Amino acid sequence: FKTGLLFTGFLQQAAGVSKIKKRNIFYSVSVLFAGISVLQAILCLFLSFVVSDSPSLYFFFMFYPWIMLSGAIMLLGEWWLQMNNRFHGILILRLLNRFLLVVIVFFYLANKTDIIYITSLCNAITGILLISMGMLPKIKWRQLSREVISKLVWFARYATPSQLASNLLRSSDTFLISHYLGSAATGVYGVAARFLEFIELPVRSAGAVHYNQLARLIKTGETRKALHFLVNQTAKTTLTILPIAILLGVLAPYLIELLSGNQYSDSVAILQIMAVYCLLIPADRYIGLFLEAIGRPDLNMIKVMAMLILNVLADVLAIIIFKTPLAVAITSIITFILGVILGGWLVIHKASPDQPNYINFKLFLISKP
Repeated sequence: FKTGLLFTGFLQQAAGVSKIKKRNIFYSVSVLFAGISVLQAILCLFLSFVVSDSPSLYFFFMFYPWIMLSGAIMLLGEWWLQMNNRFHGILILRLLNRFLLVVIVFFYLANKTDIIYITSLCNAITGILLISMGMLPKIKWRQLSREVISKLVWFARYATPSQLASNLLRSSDTFLISHYLGSAATGVYGVAARFLEFIELPVRSAGAVHYNQLARLIKTGETRKALHFLVNQTAKTTLTILPIAILLGVLAPYLIELLSGNQYSDSVAILQIMAVYCLLIPADRYIGLFLEAIGRPDLNMIKVMAMLILNVLADVLAIIIFKTPLAVAITSIITFILGVILGGWLVIHKASPDQPNYINFKLFLISKP
């Protein structure tokens, strides 16, 4: 929720501006972040009383604010470091945080509540180190900008639903399979879906690295270079994950048996189907980044919402007709193909209508802007 509400708008506004302007934008983002976090914590505490009859839900709503609030400084620090392309700093922060967590848990762990306290302690220590090392600018609460806040709110109107719909798109398959076919079918599908992390991780990482550059090109008026960058990076990322996709498809029987044994042999075909449609993930990802970088999160919301609706309808139809999770995997190919087609149309005709003649087959043949 906070990522859609603040982070994407922060990156879009702060790309290609001076250090002072970046800091001023970050001040406003930090104040909004703090206010939203407090409201979320209050909401969780309220819900913990509402669901007090359910031990698992009560546990979540009662203790989630501990992790969220203790990790607030660390998350803001990651946002600031990503804005400045200091990804090595993010890596150091996360490694430090996980190292502390593993060490403390190894020597002291009595029950599940201890995990909450230990995680909160590690988050707080990481945040304190982040400030003491000067990796985060000091917040000046008086330097709030109405203009920045207004732009963030406008951007959030579309980026937040896009973020939520994107998360639902990833989880809708599992939810519908569980609802219609039961836990056994969910397990078969879930075993294969685990391997998608090998594809999604490099794509997400590449997108995080390239978003700033994409937004900076657009802000400086170099839309043609931004369009070329979109095509160029989509092709490079697709070619990068192609060997991984091929290996997943070829080695699917051995990987499934290694992970879960012979009882999940039906997962092999599902993984092979996933290895095909995952090649469409880079194009879908970079189209979404371009639409947000150019300041049209509304168009990206249309694309993501259309994909979500199509995926849910196709999944339900496939499950009713074929009654197998394999059919759900096949519908994902259709969803991503139509999502890329719709996204490409939005990029050409809505987001960059002054560049239609430039977007042609020649654009796909040139390797560098």
